[in-house]
Amino acid sequence: MEENLRKMSRANLVDTDEHNEEEMRGGLMQMLRIKQVLGESLQNALVNIMTGTITTMSANVDITIDIG
Repeated sequence: MEENLRKMSRANLVDTDEHNEEEMRGGLMQMLRIKQVLGESLQNALVNIMTGTITTMSANVDITIDIG
C-alpha cells in the first residue's frame, strides 16, 4: 500500500507541473484576448495601466495628470 501511495504522489507531481503549465498558457491567452478587445473598444481613450482609470482623448491636462 505504501508503494502505491508513493507512485500516486509521484504521478501527481508530474500532473501538477503539466497542469500549471497549461493554466499559465491559458491565462496568458486570456490576457491577450482581453488586451485585444480593450484595444479595439478603447481606441480613442487614455488608459492608466497601473490604476485602470480610463478617460477620453479630449480630457484636459489637469484631468490627465490626476489619473496618472
